[in-house]
Amino acid sequence: MLETPSSKNAYTDNEVVPIEQNLSLLKRVKRMTGLDIKDWCNRMGFSRPCVYQSAEGMGARRVRVMLALFAGKPPSQVWPERSERVRKMDDAAYFEFHKEG
Repeated sequence: MLETPSSKNAYTDNEVVPIEQNLSLLKRVKRMTGLDIKDWCNRMGFSRPCVYQSAEGMGARRVRVMLALFAGKPPSQVWPERSERVRKMDDAAYFEFHKEG
C-alpha cells in the first residue's frame, strides 16, 4: 500500500502540485518494475520519504531524474513549477543519464 500525504495537495516552489500526479508517478514505477515502492526504494538505495518528496518535485535530484525516466519525459515537464535553475539542472542530469543509457 502506498503511503500518501494527508493533504490534497503538495507544495513546491509556491505552487501546488496535485497529489494525483505524484501518485501516478509512483504507480507507474510499481507497474514498470513489478516492485512496490518500499522494495524499489530499498533496491535503489533511496529512502521512502525522499521518494515521496521527489514525487512532489522536491527531494533529491537523482530520485527526481529516476522518476522522470519512468514518466517518460524530462523533469522540467514533470515539475514545471520548479525554479528555472532547478529545471535546467534536473534536465541536464536527465539527458546525461539518457546519453549513458
